[in-house]
Amino acid sequence: MVSQKRKRESYATPTSNEAEDQSDAPQMQLETVPVTSSPFTIVYAKPGDVKPKKSRTGAKEKKDYNDHTAAKEEAGVTESDPAVTYMVLPGSLWESMKKYKNFIVSEKQFGVSDFIYINNGSTALGKEIEDDKQFWIARVLEVRASSPSAVYLRVYWMYWPTELPSGQEYYHGKSELVASNHMEIIDAMTVSGMAEVTHLVEQDDAPTATGLYWRQKFDFRTKKLSGLKRDCVCKQYHNPDKLLVHCVSDSCGKWMHEDCLLKDASDKAWARLNGKHLEPSHDTIEVNGSDQLEDTIQVNPKTSGTVETTSMDDVLKSSSTKGKSKRKSKGRKGESDEPEWKGQLDAHLETKLSKADDDENTEITGNQLKHHGLSSSFSAPPVIQLAADVANSDDTSIAILETDDGVHDDPHSGDPHPAAVLHFHEKITSDNSQYGGIHPLTALESHQSKLATLVAQSLLSLPSAPHDASSSTPIIPIRSSSYFIQKRKPDFISITRGPGMRSSLSTGLDTAKGLATAWQVPLLGLNHMQAHALTPRLVSALSSFSPGTSRKLSPAFPFLSLLLSGGHTLLLHSTSLTQHPLLATTTDIALGDFIDKTARAILPAALIVSSAPSTSYGRLLELFAFPNGQLNYGYHPPLTRAESLTRSPTSFLWSLGSPLAETRGGRGSTRMEYSFSGLDSAVRRIVGADPEMGIEERKCLAREAMRVAFEHVAERVVMALQKLGTREEEKETTREDGAERGPRTEVLVVSGGVAANGFLRAVLRAFLTARGFPHVQLVFPPPALCTDNAAMIAWAGIEMWEAGWESELSVRALRKWGLDEKGADGGVLGVGGWKRRDGM
Repeated sequence: MVSQKRKRESYATPTSNEAEDQSDAPQMQLETVPVTSSPFTIVYAKPGDVKPKKSRTGAKEKKDYNDHTAAKEEAGVTESDPAVTYMVLPGSLWESMKKYKNFIVSEKQFGVSDFIYINNGSTALGKEIEDDKQFWIARVLEVRASSPSAVYLRVYWMYWPTELPSGQEYYHGKSELVASNHMEIIDAMTVSGMAEVTHLVEQDDAPTATGLYWRQKFDFRTKKLSGLKRDCVCKQYHNPDKLLVHCVSDSCGKWMHEDCLLKDASDKAWARLNGKHLEPSHDTIEVNGSDQLEDTIQVNPKTSGTVETTSMDDVLKSSSTKGKSKRKSKGRKGESDEPEWKGQLDAHLETKLSKADDDENTEITGNQLKHHGLSSSFSAPPVIQLAADVANSDDTSIAILETDDGVHDDPHSGDPHPAAVLHFHEKITSDNSQYGGIHPLTALESHQSKLATLVAQSLLSLPSAPHDASSSTPIIPIRSSSYFIQKRKPDFISITRGPGMRSSLSTGLDTAKGLATAWQVPLLGLNHMQAHALTPRLVSALSSFSPGTSRKLSPAFPFLSLLLSGGHTLLLHSTSLTQHPLLATTTDIALGDFIDKTARAILPAALIVSSAPSTSYGRLLELFAFPNGQLNYGYHPPLTRAESLTRSPTSFLWSLGSPLAETRGGRGSTRMEYSFSGLDSAVRRIVGADPEMGIEERKCLAREAMRVAFEHVAERVVMALQKLGTREEEKETTREDGAERGPRTEVLVVSGGVAANGFLRAVLRAFLTARGFPHVQLVFPPPALCTDNAAMIAWAGIEMWEAGWESELSVRALRKWGLDEKGADGGVLGVGGWKRRDGM
């Protein structure tokens, strides 16, 4: 990890530890100094060895290892852990500083033993903490200061499981931390807020953890991780996000994971069926084994081998222990008296029965359905839906989208028409100009006041109901002036569920739930970033197709997705509708956030004022830097990676270095990650050094800032393409089982608000061509569909609907929601709340 270097935005004030009356704390004059890495190093004391351990903040200063404090002891992570013996370098400076028990940053008080968020460059001080994992977390052990501008904290680091040498394991929860005895001294000005962290003790009746928590301990000296209890009969560790069920019967007393309970119950049910192969003869069959099973099983050989049962009471009885035993559950999910496994048991047994069926029409059952997505050939019945997008943005958007599979087209008509039609697509933008960016409360109030108005307006654009009175098409009456008109009722409602600000998301989600309930239609709560990745497929569907021809969606999976917005910078390998493995992401601020901050720093104040009420400063920066568009680009891509890492001198005696290029040993330049906070700091320093900077120099700085940032993005794309290409070249064209291998990734989808930037498009195309990938197709949505909009949510809803998914009405807004199924939240389908559509 890199050191935190940014301009001080507020100041730390120590509160006296010596005086009982806190009002007696010395009053110190605040000073303005830059925040740099700590001048102190912690040495784990060993006889004859004072070599420092690796610093988490990556401090580079040389230390005088003869100037150290006497060896001291700090208690371990818990009272039962051995103490940690350490020394501080330079000792004389550390001992000369006064000790305090509290300190204040940005009018918030923190103290010894508190858990704190540490800003690693991702968020400015005072900003709402929206994503815990964009921060480091530590526990304060000691506070020392020589002045309000020199306050330092000795801390124990908490680790995210992904930071462990062994990486994140299956049993680590989404909000789980690992406590460590990794000690370090940090600047108090890196504190971004108070973290609520709970020690989750693994006991039978332990309370459920509702926020951040830790169970394991990591010994930084030995690199060993403490163990956990093995509750379940499977002897696997328990993930607190999963349900764990306990049988309280004295004759049993077992704990079982939800999956293990399902398997145990279905195995016992299958045993009761005597393991016989079911041969469907008529519509109904009675199954008799050694134990009489009094259920009637409906078997329809024409529905992909699906088997439905009318009752499972006997199965539940057979899977429980002898006698009437009660069950209770523990885990962060088990709050319901009616656990989820009870409702899923039917489907689990159903999968076993269908596997025993030899019906040739059987397609995909059980867990295989998780990866079943829409094929590249669009084949869907006519569907109409209403969609809304209300996330972090200041835009409130509604769309009505209708799709048609073209099955009933007349191949001789010669009249081409699209596979999808947008009947309505509008958005309203709130005025945040007085804040210089999106203000959460202003955006929320705009969503609350405008959303219903937009919905009412959109209903008039629904397709008209058929004139045939005998038609079975569902209709709804819509008021138009003083009378009602008959309109086709939407087949389902799509809404953004996350990621984003929960307050804004909940406004849209609650509205969508109300419409779905009133109209008795399904709800789909969708991932905002998945919708960005699928936007080019929407554009493909909106294009005209000739009657009688196959309607192929473009691009087909797999492809690379580069999603660039104000809150995200993601490089993904989109292999299917719901599978988007993460290749690279930002470790601090997003590209869109960097561009907005750069614009506010560089653009003349009069230009920003004149753009009100718009806060699209990124677009304003592009127009300022390139007033004549492509004629001003003059871009020449670097031909090698070394050249791309080299600073380009300017006529103004300053230059900008590529992010991660100047890390120790240059190793950062090869990491598959993005970082823009250092570049943001460099831009601010250049502007701050010359407040009277002229227009031409400001334009030059704007062009250079965008060029360096965009080349940083492009370099990781090249690295990903090289990695994927190398893997493919090492493989033969067919697998050992004779099946053909999937196609190489030849398409890069670039979507999100920043994708509308014309200079970015030019840089990516030139950069990939110069680095050996001229054949890779770049796919950009139209600029109007790059920014947040409801049309992309509508299309994502169509694709998920056709793949057989809908959402439960109990779903809630998600602040964080990744796309990689190997991530902490399990990706698109890993967050819960999804269910299979009837008949799918």
